Amino acid sequence: MKTCYICKVLTLENVKYMELIANPIYDSAFKYLLEDDRIAKILISALLNLETADIIELQQMKNDVVDSNRRDLKIFHVDFSAKIVDRETGREEQVCIELQKSWHKEEYQRFRTYLSTQIGNESNVDKDGYPLHIISVYIFGHVVVSEYGKYPVLYINPHVEDPLGNVLKGNFPNGKRNRFLDAMAYNMVIVQIPYVNARPNSRLDKILSIFDAAPNSKVIEYPIPPLPDTDADKKEIDYIVRRLTEAAANNEVRRKMSYERYIDNIIDGKADAEEKYAQSRTLIKEQQEKLEEKDKQLEEKDKQLENVIAKSVLALSGAKSASEIAEMLGIEVSIVEQIINAQ
Repeated sequence: MKTCYICKVLTLENVKYMELIANPIYDSAFKYLLEDDRIAKILISALLNLETADIIELQQMKNDVVDSNRRDLKIFHVDFSAKIVDRETGREEQVCIELQKSWHKEEYQRFRTYLSTQIGNESNVDKDGYPLHIISVYIFGHVVVSEYGKYPVLYINPHVEDPLGNVLKGNFPNGKRNRFLDAMAYNMVIVQIPYVNARPNSRLDKILSIFDAAPNSKVIEYPIPPLPDTDADKKEIDYIVRRLTEAAANNEVRRKMSYERYIDNIIDGKADAEEKYAQSRTLIKEQQEKLEEKDKQLEEKDKQLENVIAKSVLALSGAKSASEIAEMLGIEVSIVEQIINAQ
């Protein structure tokens, strides 16, 4: 069993001395985290392989997209407008960061629909009125991409190729980029919590290990031991843990998490019932197909038997009467007469 970076195997004696933190598997706790600007910067900068100081401005955007059945969808999303500075060139870029979290398998059309809504959102523009470059961040509680290895984070970045397939860097004076390409192409970051390393080393791995504390647990809170004093990333991780401690003590957050757990149990039960129903339908269909195949085989055997009887009747018809043939073959006289008359 994997052990979270910030968790240890706890005994009943030391659990009572541990503080409880809210389980970030729940949207309410995750939302409470991101409402803290410092934590939002820490998480987003780590996801984008940046230092916290590289994000000089970060503002949560008003989300005009409302999921009327969002608990049924089980997708959490929040958008940020960020100003990022390139430390090498000093160039500043305004981008739209679309962050979505899902702990259940979804139909991908919902993600596509939300992305298209953000692309068409006329408020997602810079100070000059140009569309902001979009970076989509997806945090999944399940595996969606396994073909490239068991990586907890994957980066999908568009690039320009010549007719021979060579990647082109382009010539951009003063660190500027092509506005058309920035507006039309977008970057993607995929986080797969089941692949988070049990002993993470990087800053991002350590942050993500918080989300791996109880990915399959429906508890709304759990104990967390103190972080090692020698850890280089202790301040950031400890700050996130304290925020989750506050969430666990917040009655409103706890109430919402409890409600989420209640709804999830209902939906999961419904999903299990639907899966069992689908399995039974598949089994019934397979049994029907087998019966139909047997019926075809029996029908074929009946035809073969009829042909044998017909040939036997015709072979005996010149020397025996219809009644004698019927008695010899064990069939009705009417069948014998019908076969003879059909010739």
